[in-house]
Amino acid sequence: MECLGKILPQALTVLGLQQRYKSENVLLHWREIVGEKIADHTSPSKLQRGVLTVVTNNAVWAHHLMTSKEDIINKINVFCSEKVINDIKFQAGYLVKCQNEENTDIDLPVINWKQAVLDGDDFVELDKTIQPLSDERLRQKARKLMSKDLALQKVKKNSAWHNCKSCGVLCLPEAELCTVCNIEWRSKNKDSLRELLMQAPWLDYLTAVKYVKCHSTEFNTVKNEIIDRIGREILNGTADKLRITTLVMLINMISPHLITDEIITNTLEKIRGKRNVFTSGS
Repeated sequence: MECLGKILPQALTVLGLQQRYKSENVLLHWREIVGEKIADHTSPSKLQRGVLTVVTNNAVWAHHLMTSKEDIINKINVFCSEKVINDIKFQAGYLVKCQNEENTDIDLPVINWKQAVLDGDDFVELDKTIQPLSDERLRQKARKLMSKDLALQKVKKNSAWHNCKSCGVLCLPEAELCTVCNIEWRSKNKDSLRELLMQAPWLDYLTAVKYVKCHSTEFNTVKNEIIDRIGREILNGTADKLRITTLVMLINMISPHLITDEIITNTLEKIRGKRNVFTSGS
């Protein structure tokens, strides 16, 4: 009898589920693939056309992992026993485990697919799905796997899990988005927050959150990234007057009409005094 490892890929290909399986496999086994140290600072977001997007908890880790990208790609492909990844994009962003404002240490409910009972209609739909498979052994293997998955979905629904409002995958009752969509949403939200702070750099968190929904951790992360980038431009002598003024407003949280030459001078002195901080991310 053929082992499941040989039969499963063929079944997934026929059913059009191979790409999703690969993506889910990498996301699910990320910690096992890259190791504890890297996993503590990263979270894989999505896999599209051979490009894996990985969110890191800060810009330093994103830069650091770029130097190890080829090694990580190789580990993933070896784990999957085929070339699944061609490239990796590292994005400094928001990781759920880094939240400080909310208690995110959620005890996930134990889900046992054996608690569900499939009825006749369920098996009719299963048989329709696996009908394209010509090999009987392959069809039975696929039927068994899909039966377990369907049973698991039923148990989750009975436990008040609901469809992610973005992709439709079942997610926890208290969540609006599944984990992957939540990371993608926060990445886009970060772009909006960055744009807001570039347009109005004097805003504090309580004001900014009225325009862009975010946690203070996200706000501070984006703000510090902008300060770091402009700070390095100043040290490199490439920052113009507008960039310098933006940095002064970011650091001091003051609007343009309150800026004085003295405030600019004092701020620049602080920047130059922290030269080692701003050069660390370059």
